[in-house]
Amino acid sequence: MNRDDHQLLSPTLRADAPADDTVARMLEGADGPHELSERIAAINREIVRWESNGMLATWQPSSDLDPRAGAALKDYLARCPVLPEWADHAKIARAEALFMDMSMLSCTLLFCASLPNATCCPTCRRCCTRPASSKPTPTTGCARPPP
Repeated sequence: MNRDDHQLLSPTLRADAPADDTVARMLEGADGPHELSERIAAINREIVRWESNGMLATWQPSSDLDPRAGAALKDYLARCPVLPEWADHAKIARAEALFMDMSMLSCTLLFCASLPNATCCPTCRRCCTRPASSKPTPTTGCARPPP
């Protein structure tokens, strides 16, 4: 048995070396948690700008993105323009069709499944139990929206 045979590995055990390398390069040089958090936020703002797969071929990073992160993303997009060979196109098509048919149910189930987590940590619990008229505070960072 070959340990690297992708047919034998569970999808949860497959590494994505190009993605791992990209993330390491994007975060390289971030000094401390504050700078790391800012870098991640800037990367997320870039990814949100990606409106379709077709536009990725001509995508250019914005000026507020660290040049190392921009270069890493561009390299990744050039290196990985298609799915890996082990991807099962039939399963992907089936999942897409299922999600389109069941998207509201799926989102509702995920939302309901996450509710118990909202009561686990004190900050989240305060968010869920604050009166509707409350304003966000520095300690909670949240307020319930008015009904």
